[in-house]
Amino acid sequence: TEIYTLSLHDALPISPQMDKDERSRYLGSMLVQQIAVAFVIAALVTCGIGIAFYRGSSDDLIRVVAVTAAVLIFVSVREFVRRICFAELKVTTAVTLDIAACFAQIGGIALLSYQRRLTAYAAYALLGLISMLLGFTWTLLNRRRLNTSCRFLVPGFKYNWKFAKWVFASGLLWTAAMYVYPWFLTFFHGAAVTGLWASCSATVAMGNPVLLGLGNYVGPKISNVYASDGTRGMRRCVYRSSMAFVALLLPLVLVLVGFGGQIVTRMYGSAYRGNGIVVGLLALNVLASAFAFPFSRDRKSVV
Repeated sequence: TEIYTLSLHDALPISPQMDKDERSRYLGSMLVQQIAVAFVIAALVTCGIGIAFYRGSSDDLIRVVAVTAAVLIFVSVREFVRRICFAELKVTTAVTLDIAACFAQIGGIALLSYQRRLTAYAAYALLGLISMLLGFTWTLLNRRRLNTSCRFLVPGFKYNWKFAKWVFASGLLWTAAMYVYPWFLTFFHGAAVTGLWASCSATVAMGNPVLLGLGNYVGPKISNVYASDGTRGMRRCVYRSSMAFVALLLPLVLVLVGFGGQIVTRMYGSAYRGNGIVVGLLALNVLASAFAFPFSRDRKSVV
């Protein structure tokens, strides 16, 4: 039985337009989908263990890959919880969960360091344990909101795909654009040039807290405005959000364009001198990405 129908504004119903039962089915199906995707990714990572073993990699590397595969499901569920909190505009809850996870991780790392057991795989295991506890606690507290009946999984997946396929494509392109540079640089110019680029990119990443933090809020906000006010209201929200992103990041970008080279040299040493132009271009790219981000969440602009 199809549980989702066309609703206001000639669109699929977004969460604010769903009744209690529809939300329960949709939320439950999303949780199962998230876990299923996490299992697939974990399986792919597990294949990496065999490749690492075949190539004679160190035992520590194999342990790190194995622990990463084991904790992916729990980290994925924790990220799902954060996304749901932001989607429902429960920013305080999301921030509280992040703060709790942050302090738990800092405390755990400090304890491991004190006991001289701090390793890469121990840190990943700690992350997985904390994510498991947070995900289990949220699921337990919200168990009445989650209908994970198998007969709603396929309709839920179809709904997600029909509504979010363009956002998914945008996310893939954004990820590829972010991570393809090091591989090209290494292939054409070697590891040394890639290291220079990485230092400049890390300096520009000072703007990421603003970009990522606002992005977590703006994406769901656009969907909620679309559900309540339609396309025209959504467009106003997109334009305002875009201008807000630019206004908040512009001071940092101007500083990086003017003094980025000196900042990189001060942070990484004289060997990294003379990269001001690279930092400036990367900073302008951050500004352009910030301006475009709200439009990537505007479904009508890409359909």
